[in-house]
Amino acid sequence: MKARLFLFVGLWVAAAAGIFAAPSCYPRTCEGQIEFFGVDAGQGSMVSDTMWESTPMVGPWLPFERQSGYVFDIRALGGRTPADVSVFLSAAPEPNVPGPNAGNQTTGAGNIALVQNVGPNRVDVYNDTCSDYYVRVVVHVPPFPPAPDGGPVVLDPPSDDDDAGVP
Repeated sequence: MKARLFLFVGLWVAAAAGIFAAPSCYPRTCEGQIEFFGVDAGQGSMVSDTMWESTPMVGPWLPFERQSGYVFDIRALGGRTPADVSVFLSAAPEPNVPGPNAGNQTTGAGNIALVQNVGPNRVDVYNDTCSDYYVRVVVHVPPFPPAPDGGPVVLDPPSDDDDAGVP
């Protein structure tokens, strides 16, 4: 009986030590980095006048590593502030390729997809977890306001005074 008790206590101590020794997100074990995206040619594209995407739906998505994020500098928005930011996540780098190895995707929420600093031509998206994913960001903006209309050009009709001073 004493041997079983020692065995049980020994296993418990070993399991507890393993749990406490395992890496976690506590101090500095999974620090990430911030990357700028959208400035260089080929980084994202305007799908329509009011929609920008970081990557196509079908194709490779952006790596979204633990405790990391992107500053999306989207000059193609023309100074407009995003009205809606959609973040899609996957564990697979190309979740929508057809075939037997197809992955899946989900909408990001909570600490996996923190959306911050939304402003003209900009949005930041952070992965505040200790897990790695792949991300696709879609931004919708309001349409540009219509160009100011100068109205029709009205020519002043000649008046009798137009000839004044002419001999």
